[in-house]
Amino acid sequence: RRAARVDVARADLPRLLATTLASLGQKEDALAAFSDVVRLAPDDGEAWLSRGRLAASLGRHQEARESLERALAVRPGDTEILLELSGVRAKLGLGAESLSAAEELARTAPGDARAQARLGEAYAAVSRADEAITAFERALSLDPSLADPRAQLGKLSMERAVRLRAARDVAGAA
Repeated sequence: RRAARVDVARADLPRLLATTLASLGQKEDALAAFSDVVRLAPDDGEAWLSRGRLAASLGRHQEARESLERALAVRPGDTEILLELSGVRAKLGLGAESLSAAEELARTAPGDARAQARLGEAYAAVSRADEAITAFERALSLDPSLADPRAQLGKLSMERAVRLRAARDVAGAA
């Protein structure tokens, strides 16, 4: 325990530097500073999360994934980490992995509209439209002001209507 406290204390200055650089928009330098923080305090879940967010904002999604997975190992079930990790996995085209994180997020935070919206996005990415619609509807019932779930819900509902119409046309022609 004493070693962990020393590591965290040694990481205070690089953490302050990283946070300051990030707030100034100097993302590359902030990312490097957060790398120093996690080197000095490898069990600092918040630093891993911050590092992952910065890497994602720079389009470095694989690096972001690695940092966010490390953050999740340190802080299992953390909703902010799961939210970010699901999104990064989706950007990497890892639909099943994104869905796995989104499902865990939704179980962990069932009353969180963002969690339900992320779950809807993950279902949509793996072509599970009915489940996506349900998740988007749940997100909007929790927070009607969310624009993205509303747009996704509209898109999926229209696609469903087109599929149903096509199925009726095929059945009518037979």
